[in-house]
Amino acid sequence: MADSAMSSVSDAYDRALIALGRGNHATAEILLGQIVARGDITSAAALDLTAKAQFHLAGIQRDRNRLRGSDGAVTLYTGALAYYRSMGVKQRIEEVLFMLGACKEMSGASTVALESYQELLKQADPRNRVLIVRANGRIGALTTKMGKLLEAEMHLRIATEGSIHLDDSYPYSYYHEKLAILRTRQGKLDEAYASLRSAREEIEKGDHLRYVQSLCVEANIHIEGKDVLSGLSLLRKALERAVMYEYAHQEAYISRLLVSHDGNYKSSSGVNT
Repeated sequence: MADSAMSSVSDAYDRALIALGRGNHATAEILLGQIVARGDITSAAALDLTAKAQFHLAGIQRDRNRLRGSDGAVTLYTGALAYYRSMGVKQRIEEVLFMLGACKEMSGASTVALESYQELLKQADPRNRVLIVRANGRIGALTTKMGKLLEAEMHLRIATEGSIHLDDSYPYSYYHEKLAILRTRQGKLDEAYASLRSAREEIEKGDHLRYVQSLCVEANIHIEGKDVLSGLSLLRKALERAVMYEYAHQEAYISRLLVSHDGNYKSSSGVNT
């Protein structure tokens, strides 16, 4: 029975990762949810796969802004965190704590999120280059939003320079995009475009979330440069994709931008805002 359960869990997990790689989040969500919901998993290997399934499923829910509730991202991350703490796996603990910080940030608790990233950075193993890049990047992004531009400059410089040495190109793309946002806030629009171009070179085909985020950054550069019509056109394009792929957090953000810059824009309730 144990071997059968492990084989079933392993097969479902492998198929879920393939689905995620293809951008098929609906299939991945079903497969990962089935693993998490099982009650016959007792072997060490199967429990480890269950924790990994919780982590990936939480990521899907986080992208959809489903943070709370019994099947929300916070609950799923917390379950994975409990397992990794029981096993004493420091790197995985740090990774889950980072994502819980992201959930705090998405829920609007920017100050609490910033403090959690700062604490995580203090305690990070210096050899964990990925975490150091990600924590500096998020601190840089948050301090940009808070108007602490000198602090943001320092952390995003560390993140962008550090990302060059990582095996994965995703952080390089993501934090150059955050640097483009900072440059926009600083009024350095030519530099903002240059950073955005660097970011786009590393966006993988089929990464719809990153494409939506990139469109938003470009839109803001146009708007800051007083080309509001081009900016609005890009925001509408981004909104269409956010709705299509159920990126609720991005959908809400883009809608707020459209409300701010387009007097004729109608909210999802159909009321002029």
